[in-house]
Amino acid sequence: MERLCELALNVKPDVDNGTIDCAAMGYEADASGRVVPVSPQAIALAGLGQYSIACRVHEDRLWDMLSAYGNEMFIFLALLNLVGLTLYFVTSSDSGSMINDLLSSGGHYGSPPLQKIYWAFTEGALATALLAGGGPKAVGALQAVSIIAGFPYTLLICLMCTALYRLVLWDQKDPEMLSKTRFITGLFDFSEGFMPTDALEGGPGVSERATSLAICIFFPFVGLHAMHQKLYGSTMAMVHTGGQAAFLAIWLGCLIGETSSPYSSYIGWCFYISFAVWETVVLMEARARYNVWGISIEDFFKCMTMPMFVASQLELQAKYVDLYEASEPTAEEVPKGTSTHSEPVYFQQPYVLPTQQNFVFAQGGPTQQQQGSQQPMMYAPQQNFEQQPQQVYMSQPQM
Repeated sequence: MERLCELALNVKPDVDNGTIDCAAMGYEADASGRVVPVSPQAIALAGLGQYSIACRVHEDRLWDMLSAYGNEMFIFLALLNLVGLTLYFVTSSDSGSMINDLLSSGGHYGSPPLQKIYWAFTEGALATALLAGGGPKAVGALQAVSIIAGFPYTLLICLMCTALYRLVLWDQKDPEMLSKTRFITGLFDFSEGFMPTDALEGGPGVSERATSLAICIFFPFVGLHAMHQKLYGSTMAMVHTGGQAAFLAIWLGCLIGETSSPYSSYIGWCFYISFAVWETVVLMEARARYNVWGISIEDFFKCMTMPMFVASQLELQAKYVDLYEASEPTAEEVPKGTSTHSEPVYFQQPYVLPTQQNFVFAQGGPTQQQQGSQQPMMYAPQQNFEQQPQQVYMSQPQM
């Protein structure tokens, strides 16, 4: 609609600043403060239901959009819009009143009806006072505060969904999950003072974890270098580390350059996303080589939102645990009717863990030799875990 009016009135917008000359469009403010069409051309377009949305006040823009469908459809859509808004506000207010009522009654569901009515009227009175006292500016400020306060919960919900998915697989004893291991450190171990309850004995200590995370917060490519060396060798590790460092440097440089060079931050964010994709590829390769369960989408989300934690996790994993060696199964290990030339199976070779403390046995428990031994445990998971009396699996799902 806006572009149609610009072409019809032959007015070019200022694309650099995102503005348009409303006087040239034939719009002026009346005595009440509303911006209305005054030129013959603008009035003629308004008669066809076409308005310059950029020149109109915020309160009129919704109705201007509906007027483009004709008078008959405008009435129907306006009524439908009012009914929808009414139901939305009524149900939202009802939900808010119920939550306030539960909180004020200590979680008791059978609170008196008058108490619920009190909270409903209190919310309505507060909204009325905001509109009467501050007008649109007060509502706009309240909306901004709501968005700012709700953004952390958006990230939290994403993490909760991932955790719930892992928990469901764990509860159902998913064979693929139980046949794999996990990283020796978690992304959020800092929330437990770097001393989680399921920490491996002989693994990285508190000071080493804290130092690794502190370095990776400012230089994540330094932490990733250890994993690069494990996966790709010394020569290619320098290529990966140098490239990632360059991408981050360009990202920061473009953000700083935004003050003097408009739109340079867009280029910078492209490099940051490219770095996140690069780190995701390294994380997925590390998961495959260490036989760690995970999801590629989850890997990308972690690398986009918390790349420094991922870098610290990979650095400590590379320092304390050796890679699996890829090998093709022998003819005796492959069931009849299947091909021996399949994808590499990284967990054919034994996997040495620093301790057996945080692993539990599927059946039978540890042997007497294992109970009295402090030697590292050999971990060689199999696909059919139910047929392995000494099979081990992760004690709990973890990122």
